[in-house]
Amino acid sequence: MEFKYSYEEKIEAVLRIINDGMSVRESARILGASHANVRMWKELYLKNGPDSLKYKRMTYDGAYKTAVVEYMYQHKLTLLETAIHFGITQSSLVGKWAKQYMENGGSAAFSAGKSVIKKESDELKETISKETLEEEVIRLRMENEYLKKLQALVQKRIDQENGNEQS
Repeated sequence: MEFKYSYEEKIEAVLRIINDGMSVRESARILGASHANVRMWKELYLKNGPDSLKYKRMTYDGAYKTAVVEYMYQHKLTLLETAIHFGITQSSLVGKWAKQYMENGGSAAFSAGKSVIKKESDELKETISKETLEEEVIRLRMENEYLKKLQALVQKRIDQENGNEQS
């Protein structure tokens, strides 16, 4: 498999920035790479060392993908920051996972393995939707009754303290 930039070229680009004080854009121009790639290589190098720039074919399970995406949202990180934090060499991969996560209901997005079932039948969606709505209505009614009783008790206590008790 041939890659556009070798490990050595990536290291050279990063070392021009770190050791020679060259800008990311200038180092990228010399190599003929995008400045976004060179910036990512630099950040990966600084955070995870030179081996992070070596090509490694990785497969990630659903739990890992979920953890990465949830970490990104929890810490309000960009795709690039998240990829660098986890040593993932392609921030677009994190973006793909985030999209799957949002489209397919959070952690369930990766539970079906590599191929996430994107479309459920309309009938199943409608059934789930109705059940969920009915449960929500029941919960809200109970909460409403509780709050009404609580308000009545609070008002009774206030009236008692003010000597306005009505029997």
